[in-house]
Amino acid sequence: MITEATQKTIQSLFTTDDKGQSYQYIIPPYQREYSWKEEQWESLFNDIYENDSGYFLGTIICISSETNKLDVIDGQQRLTTLSIFLLALYKELKKYTRNYSVDAHEEEISKIITFKKYFKSNKEIRLCLSRQNYNNKDYKYLVDNVLENNTDSPKYYGNRRISKAFNYFLDKISLELSHINDDEGKARVLFELLDKINSTLIVKIDTKDASSAFILFESINNRGMVLTPIDLIKNNLISRLSSNDESPEEVNEKWQSVVNNINDYESQVRFLRHYYNIFSNLNSYKFKVKSNEVTKATKSTLIRIYSEIIKNNGSDLIQDLIYKSNIYNNFINPRGIDEYGIYAKYKDSLENLNRIGAIPANALLLYLFEYHKDKDLSDILTFLEKWFIIRHVTNTPSTNKLDGIFIDMIKLLDNKGTLDDVMKSLLAELPEAEIIKNKLMTSNIYEFSSNLTKCLLIHIERSLSTKESMKDYWALNTSNEGKQPHPVWTVEHIYPRTPKENDVDKECESLKDTLGNLTITAYNGNLSNRSYAEKLVLEKEGKEIGFNSENIKINALLKGEVEWRGNNIKTRGAWLVEKFLKDFL
Repeated sequence: MITEATQKTIQSLFTTDDKGQSYQYIIPPYQREYSWKEEQWESLFNDIYENDSGYFLGTIICISSETNKLDVIDGQQRLTTLSIFLLALYKELKKYTRNYSVDAHEEEISKIITFKKYFKSNKEIRLCLSRQNYNNKDYKYLVDNVLENNTDSPKYYGNRRISKAFNYFLDKISLELSHINDDEGKARVLFELLDKINSTLIVKIDTKDASSAFILFESINNRGMVLTPIDLIKNNLISRLSSNDESPEEVNEKWQSVVNNINDYESQVRFLRHYYNIFSNLNSYKFKVKSNEVTKATKSTLIRIYSEIIKNNGSDLIQDLIYKSNIYNNFINPRGIDEYGIYAKYKDSLENLNRIGAIPANALLLYLFEYHKDKDLSDILTFLEKWFIIRHVTNTPSTNKLDGIFIDMIKLLDNKGTLDDVMKSLLAELPEAEIIKNKLMTSNIYEFSSNLTKCLLIHIERSLSTKESMKDYWALNTSNEGKQPHPVWTVEHIYPRTPKENDVDKECESLKDTLGNLTITAYNGNLSNRSYAEKLVLEKEGKEIGFNSENIKINALLKGEVEWRGNNIKTRGAWLVEKFLKDFL
């Protein structure tokens, strides 16, 4: 497994070792991007600065890919940070030694020439980072800029991690020099720091192949950031499958297909949980975990579950994950749905479910879009929108029950239940009708979520409108160049949320965020915090845009109301709730 394990100084690591060997370190493309933050930068700086020469910094695991080239499997975060730290030190040293003469400072100049070789060898960058998110471009620019004063930086370079790390170490070094007045003294402190770094020790472990490297990678705990379940599952997969006919790069490419479909870490974890919890309950599922101790995938059992599946059937698993993650992507990224694709008819509903926070339903959706894709799912998606609005407002069922409820719905369908059966079962999980009505009327729904409020109001508006009069209430205004697109339609308070001093009404104040006081408008900027009387008759360019207009159906009870008081808000709230719940309960 291990071909060689040697203790090396930082100097020999970045220049030439005791065998006269000089290496280029390559971070494979399947490795995650540089991710250390200030906490880790500070820890490394303090470890080196505060300890004696010869301090042990940890291990790196490498595979020899070509002569003088090493793939770094573990330790890239530490190696990259060290290199950035050294670049900051080199830049400062150049500043304070630029007037050195060869005769007077021969030893120091020799050190600087050697130091320069830490970053490039025979014009090749000594450390090649993965290409994810401009990683390698940023690092290469940094090296060229420090060594050659190249100023052509990548776009948005200053916003990314490499740049921030470099500036952090520059600031730390400057702080250490701030009490010294002369350049000679500053240079002396910098050389002392360089000597200390040079003598710092790292154990370099060389392995014969990728499989061995990944096994070691999993088992060694070092100073790097804690590996996430996603990292460990990926590494396990690469380790197992690359010992067969596939290369680590090929396995990683397949894994990246899953990650690219679901590019947010929390969503990736949730997908793996949903995937197992759904399909392990089906008789046809072939990736079951045999242990009786593991009944469902949670954050704590995820690694154990997938380790066992990968061990028994990793190749089939990765293919199935690619396929299912492609489906799952439609629920977490509905905006990206192809308008001509098979999911186009469900796009609005999936976007609404996303907006109101219906994440627990993604498990059921994955099952439906896999096993019931031949059916029209429009009704159940609309049902789920309304169900989650009510659930969120009433807080019933409780959050800790939601995952279990939707797994039960999947079991119901798998046992020959119908979509109607699912809807009836989900209705039974909600509170009684009177509690729902009261909560929808009296809750400060706008405070809870403006998106949820908007979804609810749009549902009611569409139920009162004809197809001809319906609008795209989620449209974005993209006309302002250089500015972020913003919604055309927004939630508007009838009694203003921030009324003028003369317009304050105590009863309305307590009810202003409830459903009865809310509507939708495309003229929020015009209505703003005007009084109710002003909002009622407001015009723009000769057109009625106020509440007296007949453009918005849910404003029907406002027409003709000269005053807007607490009883008006309550009456309208009851009317809106009735319209929303019609045919639902």
